[in-house]
Amino acid sequence: MLDSAHHAFDFETWSDLANTDPENFEAQRARAIEEVIDRAPPRLQGRLRRLQWKLDQIRRTAATPMAACIRMYNML
Repeated sequence: MLDSAHHAFDFETWSDLANTDPENFEAQRARAIEEVIDRAPPRLQGRLRRLQWKLDQIRRTAATPMAACIRMYNML
């Protein structure tokens, strides 16, 4: 999925996983996010976890993925 040595993101692999095994996709997504947060400086980790929680709530409560995307974009 995420090649930590090169920080490469394989969109096709993630897309295929999301389409074929949504539960595993969500587990892998959560793990990848947590790994990134864990690598951040300790002083930023709490803030990043709070931001991720907010993003997850937007995804959870939005009517559609596009609606979630728009709400997140408007946060910028």
